Amino acid sequence: MEGSLLDEEMKIIRSDPQLLTRRGEVLMNEMNAMENEQANQQESIAEDEEEEEETIEIDKKYNSMREIRLAAIEYGRRRKFAVSTLRSGARQLVLACKHSGTYRGTKKTVTEEPNTTEPGNCLPAIALQQVEEEESTPQKRTRKKVSRKIECPFQIRAKPIKGDQWIVYKMVLEHNHPMAVDSKAYAQHRKLDEETQKLIVRLMRSGSTNTMIVKYLSLKGIRNVVRKDIANLRQTYFNPNNNKINGTGNILYQVEQIDDQEPYQAEQIDSQQVEQINMQENKSYQAEQINMQENESSESVAIQAQKVVEAMKALKREENQ
Repeated sequence: MEGSLLDEEMKIIRSDPQLLTRRGEVLMNEMNAMENEQANQQESIAEDEEEEEETIEIDKKYNSMREIRLAAIEYGRRRKFAVSTLRSGARQLVLACKHSGTYRGTKKTVTEEPNTTEPGNCLPAIALQQVEEEESTPQKRTRKKVSRKIECPFQIRAKPIKGDQWIVYKMVLEHNHPMAVDSKAYAQHRKLDEETQKLIVRLMRSGSTNTMIVKYLSLKGIRNVVRKDIANLRQTYFNPNNNKINGTGNILYQVEQIDDQEPYQAEQIDSQQVEQINMQENKSYQAEQINMQENESSESVAIQAQKVVEAMKALKREENQ
């Protein structure tokens, strides 16, 4: 099949000697245009990376410990890991990777069984029966958790200086684990402000599902939320008196109280907003299709260029003969 196509190409070229040159120029122009486009994309990516200044660096001065923490969290967000506070005091601040340290299991106390053979340890028959019943009762199962602490060496140390300022005097930037694919893998980089939480509560009250809420937030430019966060907030919202809730849960409880006191109209995702979400998904799908078509077209251009090269080689061989 390829041989017959090549023969047809040779016949066309012999009938018009200038055709080979023109087609070669067209293909070369297309390939140069594609290479220039790829180079421009790489340059734009490099420029974006250059615009991102380091949020934290050694010997840099900060106005407070909080400012250092925020800078370290932003540093971790850009590099897709999370930062935790190892030590915090008036003389020193030590920040570490979320995977620093080692796992410390729960302590187990070992109790010796009473020796019934000794005179002082002889128990009545009823007591022995109670002991046997207690030993035979099944114990509560404990869920085994995989520890995320794997002794990661990353560390940032800061100390106070004159004028109520702080300075970073030591940084260990190495990690002993791969970075996450997305910074949203860590809850630290998915914290929501109060307005966003209010919006989520209203959407919950309107009967919206977790998936629909995530899509709606993404449409409004809020893309640091996953369905797990919505599920956790929903659980907190329906259990406002839970003692285990964190500060986010308390804010949700306050939001509920405020909305109960004021005239409240539930914010619903109307048909137009749903249509916008569907359009957004269609645009993403169309973009993927365009990328696939561009890849296919680039492959076809390369194939055509290869055919032209083969035709030129065959033409030269005929001229030499």
